[in-house]
Amino acid sequence: MWRTKTLPFEPIVEWGLQAIFGLSVDGVQKLHLDPDGLGDMYENQHVYFRDALAPGPNLAQATQAFLDYLVVDVESFSQQVTAAPGSKVQVGLMSWVRNRLAIPSTNAFMGPKLLQYDPDIISRLSRWEGDFVTLSMGLPRWLLKATHDNLDKIHHDFAWIGKDPDMLPWLTRRIDMMAVRGMNEKDTGASVFTLWMAYVLYAPLYSITN
Repeated sequence: MWRTKTLPFEPIVEWGLQAIFGLSVDGVQKLHLDPDGLGDMYENQHVYFRDALAPGPNLAQATQAFLDYLVVDVESFSQQVTAAPGSKVQVGLMSWVRNRLAIPSTNAFMGPKLLQYDPDIISRLSRWEGDFVTLSMGLPRWLLKATHDNLDKIHHDFAWIGKDPDMLPWLTRRIDMMAVRGMNEKDTGASVFTLWMAYVLYAPLYSITN
């Protein structure tokens, strides 16, 4: 994947964006538009993000931001332990590890406002992961009310924050491309969710190992 210049985007990709990530049919189609000469957003994203995460200033900025927020997060948790009775806090290992990685990576990627606005969004991501197979079944929305309510809240969070100067610059440029293509706030929020999800789940390990 690193060496190739393009990746094929079969119809299943568009289906997944609608069924699993919640983009509308209109939003999925607008990602194909090219009003600014930068290309179809499906076809150009591999090169775009490969370049954004290649060794250099962009990766260094993302890595340093993650590490800075990681130090703050660990210190904050350490203070919670110190202040607890007996200086002990019982936590679930999986949730603890997830939070120690997801909180700093979210702040590095999106800026601190997202978690300030919805402190539960990392739990919502975990719920969405658990609903992945259910969403892929294509059942009517009324049968999956809680599942879609969770996804709708995630969309709302990202639509609310919009484009923020504290985000990584290459993310704000991507949001600008969506705006030029006429995507509405909900579809833009859903699209940013797909990028945040990938960053939160995989970028911390990439940053640490590089």
